[in-house]
Amino acid sequence: MKRFIAMGIVLLITSTAYFGCRTHTVEEREKHVEKRADWVVDKITNELDLTKEQQATLQSIKSEVISKQQEVKLLREGVVHDLFSVLDKETVNEDELNTMFSAREAKLTELRQFAVAKYAQFHNSLTKEQRATLKIKLEKYKKYHD
Repeated sequence: MKRFIAMGIVLLITSTAYFGCRTHTVEEREKHVEKRADWVVDKITNELDLTKEQQATLQSIKSEVISKQQEVKLLREGVVHDLFSVLDKETVNEDELNTMFSAREAKLTELRQFAVAKYAQFHNSLTKEQRATLKIKLEKYKKYHD
């Protein structure tokens, strides 16, 4: 009986934590992305002591990245949809799969070029000292996340 009660308590705590911590709607998830982006911008602004002009550049980049995030989401959903559609078939044609993924690769190339351009824009707005500080911070981040 004690084991049953203990399992019930563990199940109750786990389910409460799961349903209490997750976001429930698309709007809440979008707000979460925006809040996280705001936090990153604030952190960069404070750590690198950005000027007003640099802050404006960073805010512009943030807005553009958030808008591109929807494209990335649609791309990911499209890949999943394509893979599920292939699972329903008896046989798979390699040419069909390659064609399907070639279209996705073109979009990924476009997104990579966007990301590189935005990184270059931000990098070029930094002073030599700010780039050195950023390098130190990124090395520290890498050390903790390897």
